[in-house]
Amino acid sequence: MADNDFDKSEMTNSIKELQEVGSKLTDRTKQLSRQISDLNKEFGQINEYKHDLEARIRVLESEDVDILRQEMYKLEIKINTFETQHDDSKEKWRVAINFVIQLAWVSMAAWLLLKLGLQAPL
Repeated sequence: MADNDFDKSEMTNSIKELQEVGSKLTDRTKQLSRQISDLNKEFGQINEYKHDLEARIRVLESEDVDILRQEMYKLEIKINTFETQHDDSKEKWRVAINFVIQLAWVSMAAWLLLKLGLQAPL
């Protein structure tokens, strides 16, 4: 009977120890679960922040492309304006040179008519 009492008390102590260990495991599991939950929230926030940054980068890249396109368009307009002005001045020089050449021909013809003593046709 003494062995039986010893076995019961040993079993009771073992059960108490198992309950304590189970309780500690439950507490630790709850603590780890809370930490995992907190980490999941933080990862979620980090993921949202990452997506926000990606969206901002896409906007900045598209704005940069639009800005570059606008600058290229402005440069194209300036080049076209310069070419037009340059073409206009070329045309003015061409007209002026043609006038001078025609004036020279008329002067030379008048001089020839004068030297030859001929009457100028009207």
